[in-house]
Amino acid sequence: MKSINRILIASLSIAACLFLGACSDDDEKAPVEFSFTALNGADTSLLDEQNEVIGSFELDITGDWSLYSDKIWATLSLDSAGEFFNDLRGREGKYTVYVKVTNEARTFNGSQAVITLLAGDREEVVATVVRPAKSYAFGAIDAEGAGIESLNIGYDAESWVGFDANFDCAIISYPQWMNEPLATYGGYTVSVADDYQPMPQSGELLFGNVDGTIRYSLPVAYSGMDPKKMVIESDYSPWGWYVTLDGKTFSLESNDPSGETVVTTVEESLCFTVKCLNYDCRFVMLEERDGVLYTSSSDDETAWVNVLRGEEEKSRVSVSVEPFDATTTSRSRSGYLFAVPAALYENFMAALAANPNSLEFVDEHISFVLLQITQKDLEGTMGFEITDASGSAVECVAEEEFYEWLCSEYSITDVATATLVPGERYTLNTKLTPADWAKNFGLSYLDGGTVRISRWSVETALGEDGLYRISLTVPATLDEPVILRLYTPQIINIKALVIRPATN
Repeated sequence: MKSINRILIASLSIAACLFLGACSDDDEKAPVEFSFTALNGADTSLLDEQNEVIGSFELDITGDWSLYSDKIWATLSLDSAGEFFNDLRGREGKYTVYVKVTNEARTFNGSQAVITLLAGDREEVVATVVRPAKSYAFGAIDAEGAGIESLNIGYDAESWVGFDANFDCAIISYPQWMNEPLATYGGYTVSVADDYQPMPQSGELLFGNVDGTIRYSLPVAYSGMDPKKMVIESDYSPWGWYVTLDGKTFSLESNDPSGETVVTTVEESLCFTVKCLNYDCRFVMLEERDGVLYTSSSDDETAWVNVLRGEEEKSRVSVSVEPFDATTTSRSRSGYLFAVPAALYENFMAALAANPNSLEFVDEHISFVLLQITQKDLEGTMGFEITDASGSAVECVAEEEFYEWLCSEYSITDVATATLVPGERYTLNTKLTPADWAKNFGLSYLDGGTVRISRWSVETALGEDGLYRISLTVPATLDEPVILRLYTPQIINIKALVIRPATN
């Protein structure tokens, strides 16, 4: 019995020694050793230009290990061309560990990712990757998707502008001359308010984020109304229409051989209709009389321009011009047709009432002048324009006193009379049809007696404007009327001027 107990005690003692021996071996086991280099190659500043960057570090370790990243945009792999994960495991050895940093979930605030190594009972940060804030990107584009640095609104007073941005963006400010921009897919339709359409405008569109902390400005310009928006229908082929609806002068097609298209000059009657296509305006026809502008009215017996407005006053007006009156003493007359934006009509009429001076008023409101009509004695039916040595006009009137006699005696069809001062020099301007007929003239007394032309110091010239100019000095001894007759090479008289000597 005692022997059995001794054997059992001995066995337990051996087992206890074996157990204690094993515990002693574990306590003496060496810890995992490792080393790693700095993370190289992951230049996160390049993320503004590309979607990802990859860097790496070298790991030398004596035992099992694991790596993990605390951000989804920083992942790990042992193969630069393989799959990347947020955690990675391995055993003892030497490794090249790749770190990929992407733009995934990148915001306009900076952030960082921490990569941690666990080995044995050790934990250490291998790298801290700083990812900079995402840069705001904005670009304006046209309807074709091309980038633009400024927006030019066309003559139709409407345009479209889009934007390519990496943030929620909208137009947060626009010029007062524009209507509120209308949001469309990928951009806005912008248009010019009616009151501002006649003249060119400029300003800027301001794009920004919701709270307005980020702003981008886009210069915007409007070129004004298109003169082609004003359609002129006429039964007469006019000379020199000019349109200034956008503040600039546009010359339309003209029959003037010189190409000078400044005013519309007519002698015969003229009828035309003006239509305003797509903006609200009022047409005002003003006549000029002795430097003063008057509203043309068919009730005025002296009016030579009549304006008939259509059912829609803002869109159409018909203008008729009376034939030139050969019996009048006026050498020419002018009128102006204004196309005034409806919103400015009252101010326009008030300004006219305050200052009807033709030169000042037309200059001040030139942007509204649609056309100017000038009537002149194109065919010479009014005889002569006479100026004295100082250039002042001398009255010249059509006269019936000698008309029948001169017509029967000299075949003259046009007679005018002027009173000139003996001893003074004058220039007689007249237009003949055709102009190259004006090469011969003669002087005689009313009774048919001959007048010596040499005593009058006569000089003649045919100007490019078609006016035949006769410069002469009235003899100091002249004491009775003299007839100056113009005639063709075929000895056919065209017109005559009866020169009466002035008496004291």
